[in-house]
Amino acid sequence: SIVFSQPERVLLTPARVSLRDGLIVASGLGRTRELVPGGRSGAGSEFYGLREYVPGDSTRTIAWRRSAAGNTLLVREFADPSPPVVRVLVDARTLGGAGSLRFERAVAIASALLERARERGHSVALDLPATAEQFAPSDDPRMVRRARTRLATLDDAPAATAARPRPQGEGQLIVVGESVEPISGRHALRLDPMDDARWLAPGQAAPKARAGAPAERGRAS
Repeated sequence: SIVFSQPERVLLTPARVSLRDGLIVASGLGRTRELVPGGRSGAGSEFYGLREYVPGDSTRTIAWRRSAAGNTLLVREFADPSPPVVRVLVDARTLGGAGSLRFERAVAIASALLERARERGHSVALDLPATAEQFAPSDDPRMVRRARTRLATLDDAPAATAARPRPQGEGQLIVVGESVEPISGRHALRLDPMDDARWLAPGQAAPKARAGAPAERGRAS
């Protein structure tokens, strides 16, 4: 008989944790929002601006006074408020090495924050400064799955570039652990992975460190 060796790679996603109620609200989310054009006159719920009339626009949206003043037919355009953004930052260089208790908890918290925020109608973004990676804000559940997969393969990789201030971006910033690079421009909510009382739901168990598990296989689940 012939025996073939076929190594198999198994990706284990971040451990699931239950976050405290009100954690997202406590971070100050939802205080500001942007307006996204509705795509046609009359779409959306908030006034966005004026533009020239085009065939097909409803006559009910025509701004008659402004049109008369400029001798050009104008219509009122409305917009929908875009969802507020939650940005989660995880700097692998500050977490004690892949497989450590602090590391495992950090990736689990970040994963839970992304899922919780998206479920509550926010756009979410992930910032990984150790490898200079950024996931742009999105409310697409597929983006959250990609971000969780990346967290599963995260390790304590060296800095990709020299230290530099983190870009401000939009929305509320939540830093899980610490950041080697300075964060400028706004207040950030900081969550210590070892401070269970700050982020873990009462009565729930916190993730444990993996005993000798290889970092390249991902996080424990």
